[in-house]
Amino acid sequence: MKFSKYKIFVIILLTLLQVWQIFPQSGNTAYVSKRAGICFRVDDNNDIYKYRDYSDVFAKYNLKYTFALNLGMTEFDSPAYRDSIRVFQNMGHEWMDHTPNHRPNFFFTKFDTLAYDTLLGVDHRKGTKVCLTYEQPDTTKAKRSGFCDINHNKVTINQTEYDQFTSDDIYLYFPSLDTLVFLPHVNDGPVLDITDFWEDSLDLGVHSNIKYYNFEKSRVHMTVSALKTLADETLKLADLYGYDRPYTWIQPGGNHPFQHKNEIKAAMGDQLNYTAGAVYPDDAEQVFNEYDPNGEQRFAMQWGDFLEDETDLQTCKSRIADGIAKHQMIIGHSHFVSYDGWNNYLERTDSLLAWAVRNNIPVKTYTEWADILYTQIPDPYENIFPALNVDLDENNEPDGFETKEGRWKNNDGINGYCYEISKVGEICRINFLGGVEKGENNFEIWTKGEEGDSVEVTFSWQNVQKIYKFPAESDDWQKYTLFQSNNPTEALDIPANISTINIKISCSDHQKGKLKISGMWLGKKIKADIKVFLEGAYANIDTMSTNLISLPDFPKKQPYDTAPWNYNGNENLSSIPQNMVDWILVELRDKQNPDSIVARRSGILLKNGKIVDLDGVSPLNFKMPEDDYFIAIKHRNHLGIRSSQAVSLSYNTATYDFSAPGSTYGNGSEKDLGDGNYGMYAGDTDSNGVIDAADRNPTWNKRNSSGYLSEDVIMNGVIDAADRNNCWNNRNKNSAIK
Repeated sequence: MKFSKYKIFVIILLTLLQVWQIFPQSGNTAYVSKRAGICFRVDDNNDIYKYRDYSDVFAKYNLKYTFALNLGMTEFDSPAYRDSIRVFQNMGHEWMDHTPNHRPNFFFTKFDTLAYDTLLGVDHRKGTKVCLTYEQPDTTKAKRSGFCDINHNKVTINQTEYDQFTSDDIYLYFPSLDTLVFLPHVNDGPVLDITDFWEDSLDLGVHSNIKYYNFEKSRVHMTVSALKTLADETLKLADLYGYDRPYTWIQPGGNHPFQHKNEIKAAMGDQLNYTAGAVYPDDAEQVFNEYDPNGEQRFAMQWGDFLEDETDLQTCKSRIADGIAKHQMIIGHSHFVSYDGWNNYLERTDSLLAWAVRNNIPVKTYTEWADILYTQIPDPYENIFPALNVDLDENNEPDGFETKEGRWKNNDGINGYCYEISKVGEICRINFLGGVEKGENNFEIWTKGEEGDSVEVTFSWQNVQKIYKFPAESDDWQKYTLFQSNNPTEALDIPANISTINIKISCSDHQKGKLKISGMWLGKKIKADIKVFLEGAYANIDTMSTNLISLPDFPKKQPYDTAPWNYNGNENLSSIPQNMVDWILVELRDKQNPDSIVARRSGILLKNGKIVDLDGVSPLNFKMPEDDYFIAIKHRNHLGIRSSQAVSLSYNTATYDFSAPGSTYGNGSEKDLGDGNYGMYAGDTDSNGVIDAADRNPTWNKRNSSGYLSEDVIMNGVIDAADRNNCWNNRNKNSAIK
């Protein structure tokens, strides 16, 4: 098949675009989005026609599923079965190691049996049956203990004691005999059959009143050496059948020992390069930024988050949509045994896949999700608060939210959606929100209401609660940050060992009418504590005038939304700080290319030269990753400046002082203010980067005019000779930046 150069170029371009969407670039760091998705999983060896039908459904959407196989079972004695499985793997579906014989404690080998007699991890061999070693039972972890009678291959337990047994309590250990036995019919007591640990017959003789310890299956474990031998057998079988090796290990269910994630990591991850798995009873939370100090969570990615073989389509959609909104990867459950028949099962799977594609929900395999969740770096400045305008399952409730006394509305708010309430009460809550950043977080909420109204937002994890109260008193939507709450000094600091948090939003004070909330934002932001002086407003040492804020037309909304700035930010003030000089525009620029703008914010310039956020207190923040950036400052009628060097900005506030000599890029780009401070040159009334007659003439033509005007270069509210003189004194000065 021949490709033209054009077609090859298109293929490469499309591939790069896909990579870019998954890993947005900033500086030299690639981040993965915290948008989670689905993994479809099928367990056990099934009829080939079912795999074929299932694969056909996925092929319609060019998507892949995962299936756990037991390569040592009799199905693989058939060449046709083996060849068909190879076809499905070649299609890109991931087959996973489910142990050779659906058992972690033994397997039947197809290879030279003598090779196992001295193999580490093998207890003994009976013909082709290889019996693996187990850890010495820890009696301190026994579920219960007591005394019993043994009669060869039966044990009699006191009826009162036996009544406490459950179906999981399948092992007995006799210390005096140093023997661990299996109860194949634990529910048939109190006189119970026993076998050895590997389910073979045994004869323990006759004993009376002998001490026993009872263990549930999660308390009995194979040795690491045994688990490695078990996985080695699967790898040998995969090579024998010509399959690509598996990278995911799936714990078989049933009455067998259950393993821990650390054991699978030690046996298979560290020694055999397995990268994912699922074990009982360990269960990873499968969220971005999950606490994972030992790198073990990837081996505890358990299934059953949605049950497409047991529940209806809407139930599956709701579970998936809720999980994705909370940044949790959701794994399906199937043994190809459907509650309503095979054809209905296929139709339900088809509908789920079509819905996923329509809503841009990622569908990936175990190894892909393990890499994304536990290897890739998640985007730290992505908003993890579930969006009010997303209802993927169409159940008339925003995904991820539990609506309480609030009402979800689609005719108001940021992005057109909000919650409203007309009384004191709990509006909504989000439980087990994943993707949280460790350390200090930023939170924003938009509110609307009557004078005296307020909302409380409670963040909680473990036994910790942090409560912030915000006003909701304006007829128009107003944004509030943590610094504008009743608790501005209490940082929202998430400990390193926390993977999910709970959030509750309540109306704590209500006067009348409807209180509304919208546009919540939670995540990291880099912060810059910037100081700069404007020559035109400079009054004396370290101080600028605040004359402009007394003007009736002083804007509450940032004024840089027109040419030449064309900044469309929604910065808006409910009230003007008394120490405000003017609005100012701050740009972050690429450390490799200072002409490239990567982020912009309009901030409040205070009379002491500090640029702060809308709360009038906190440093200006940006939804950008930690990195080095050049900082550029622009103003309505002053020449723009840029930092002389790239500044390291992080979640911990970085400081940059433009009032210091030599702090700006370009020879002569800073104005000596005469007292040791430097500032931005005044007089660029048309903001074209040069001060000339085109700036000076309007100050004459508009003389005696008053108001918030760019020709008022000395920023006292009136245009007069002082403004024209300032332009003349700075004639032919040019900005050193674009």
